[in-house]
Order: sequence, then structure tokens, then C-alpha cells
Amino acid sequence: MRQNTKVKIAKALIDEVAIIPLSEINVSNLINESGVSRKSFYNHFDGLDSVSDYTIEMVNDSLDLDDFMQIDNTEELVTRGFEILTNAIYKHRDEIKILYTSDLSGRWMKFLITTYSTIVKEVVFANYNNKNIIPKSAAITVYVYTMIALIKDWITQPIPVKPVVFRKYLAKVLKTAPEDLIYGPHHKF
Repeated sequence: MRQNTKVKIAKALIDEVAIIPLSEINVSNLINESGVSRKSFYNHFDGLDSVSDYTIEMVNDSLDLDDFMQIDNTEELVTRGFEILTNAIYKHRDEIKILYTSDLSGRWMKFLITTYSTIVKEVVFANYNNKNIIPKSAAITVYVYTMIALIKDWITQPIPVKPVVFRKYLAKVLKTAPEDLIYGPHHKF
């Protein structure tokens, strides 16, 4: 089966950014790595920025998280949702590790925050009491950033633990108060 031209170029970007800084990559690098013509490249992309954006969307789409995005309650998110998410991430760990550790990491993080804040807002914080210590928007930010940081730490390990092990850790951490994570459950202020 012939690979789609856009996919070839995106995979070329992943291969290149894994070994050299994005600032040193140019269209010629991607043309040579992907085997497409310059004309074909510009039929699909305006330049490196549009390739970068497409690459991030392509990797996210490859995770096939439609079922994850349909979850509508916290308990299902922590059980079935985390299973879907961690299995998908683990399956595509090589590409995701590159997105987290390369010069594409800033774009990747912004994309993740924008994309996944919605489900966290609608599911985890649906009944958030505005009388809590921090505003709902700040609580969502803390939750999403924590989740992304934990996933990054997991998937960028030389040999990540299996998803079933990580899921238990992820659920436990996300249910634990931040000060207990940092100082232990028996701390006193």
C-alpha cells in the first residue's frame, strides 16, 4: 500500500527531529528523507510549521481516542478511559517520546493541553464547587499538567513499564492531594 504523501513527510519530520534540532531541519531535509518531490511537498504544506502541526495531529489521531473522548463520568475516565489512553500511548510510544523530548515538545504540550482540557473540564470537574481554594480553571490546569507530566515521565523512560502498571500509578497520583505527593501523607504544616 502506498503511503500518503503527507504521512511520509510527517514521519520524515519525526525521524529528523529525533536526531537533530528543529532549527537545523529544512524542507530539503524532509524532501530527501521522505522521498517526495519539492512540488509535492508544497502541494501539501506551506513549510515546516504546517508540517509540525500536521505531525502532532497525525500522532494524536493515530492514538484513536474517540472512545476516550466520549467518556462522561470520572469513574469511567479513571478505569476504562485510562486503559484506552495508556494502551494507545504505549503502542505509539516511540513517536510520542520524540514529541515529548524533541524541539516539537512545546507545540506537543500546547496541543495536549488544549485538546484534553475539555474532557477534564467536562468530566472530572463537572461538579466543581467554586468555593474551593482555587478557581475551577486553575484546578483544571493543575490536573491536566500533572497528568501530562506523569505520562511524559512514564513514556520517556528507556523502558516504560507496561500500561496496566502505569494506570494504577496514574490513578493513585491523580487522586492524591499535591502536598501529600510532595511531603508524604503524614506531613504537618
